[in-house]
Amino acid sequence: MNSPRTLLIAGGIGITPLVGMDEALASSGRQWALHYAVRERAQAAFLERLQALGGTRVRLHVDAEHGGKPLDVAGLVRSADADAELYACGPAPMLQVFEDAARMHAPGRWHLERFGPAAAPASQAEAPTEGYTVTLARSAR
Repeated sequence: MNSPRTLLIAGGIGITPLVGMDEALASSGRQWALHYAVRERAQAAFLERLQALGGTRVRLHVDAEHGGKPLDVAGLVRSADADAELYACGPAPMLQVFEDAARMHAPGRWHLERFGPAAAPASQAEAPTEGYTVTLARSAR
């Protein structure tokens, strides 16, 4: 989170990894906004904690209160400043919309967290058959 502007988008339980980022941004002095989407208001986690952070910076979108219409994730991403960092976590369909829209931003400016793999191999023939080695860049371990 090094940009002067940050946009956080959470769907449902996807708020969990973003709430800590939200709190760090609130104390950083940088510009930021969090858009948090849930189907029903009763499903909103951490609501009191989020409301204490930012007044207009934290925006709750309740689908049921918008005629069942989901949050316009693509519109939020498209309207973000070019130098903003974008983060999203939530259900797979929401993340797909985010990822498709975020491609207009520079690589490294947008990030997402999934609760599982992006896509499972269609068949065992496509599954990796060999292991791999990971090297940590900073420590070279």
